[in-house]
Amino acid sequence: MNPISQPVNPNPNARSEEQTQHAKAMEAIQLAHRQKILAVFNSAEGDMLLDMWDDIFVRQPVIKCGDTEGRNEMREGRNDFVRMIRSCVNTARGEK
Repeated sequence: MNPISQPVNPNPNARSEEQTQHAKAMEAIQLAHRQKILAVFNSAEGDMLLDMWDDIFVRQPVIKCGDTEGRNEMREGRNDFVRMIRSCVNTARGEK
């Protein structure tokens, strides 16, 4: 098609109906995710569990004598998981 004869969208930033539906679906998913996180972790027991995971996984020496490289990578993966859960809980609570 000739570029000159192509129709011009007068509002290129406007959302299509499909994009609007997708955005609404994503908002619903995020709300459900937030509600589930709060249902599990927004309690004294949930805070205790997060603190226990911090003690077990995060607040440990990064490298111990004799550890292999793969062990350190596994440990860092666990740390990332705990930090991600903590971040999701804080976001759901409206904290930073």
